[in-house]
Amino acid sequence: MIHGNWEESYAKLPKLLGALQSCVSGTVVAAQTESVFEGGEIVLGKRMLKRVFWSFAPSINGFA
Repeated sequence: MIHGNWEESYAKLPKLLGALQSCVSGTVVAAQTESVFEGGEIVLGKRMLKRVFWSFAPSINGFA
């Protein structure tokens, strides 16, 4: 209840990932979504999160 429901949390995800990139210079963020199907048909305007990747610049530089 403190953090809201999953729909509210999902809606906040792009802002959170953008904040990661803007606050930590050199951070890489990538998110992949897929279409939502109901009854065998694509639901227009709805996407489902498939995966998220992020790496902070110090980690990237450490592997270089």
